[in-house]
Amino acid sequence: MYTVQQGHDHLLIIIIIIIIIIIIIIIIIINNNNNSIFTIIMITTTTTTAAVIKVINILIIIITTIINATIPIITIVTTTIVIVMATYLNVKYS
Repeated sequence: MYTVQQGHDHLLIIIIIIIIIIIIIIIIIINNNNNSIFTIIMITTTTTTAAVIKVINILIIIITTIINATIPIITIVTTTIVIVMATYLNVKYS
């Protein structure tokens, strides 16, 4: 599976906390009626969990896409460097 470095770990926690705060504020604005606190908490937890899962899924997709995209680029670059070096050495010592 994917391992997350410590730095990214803290960043992810901060993002999640911000998302939770935003959702709570939105729910408070929507539920300006005298709804019970329990339903607000229930709605918040379910929506937050869904949001967090979505964010993590999107991050995984982005990471895999970046990895898949960079592999051919790295191959092309290294091949080009090898060809250029070989040509340079060939011309220099011929």
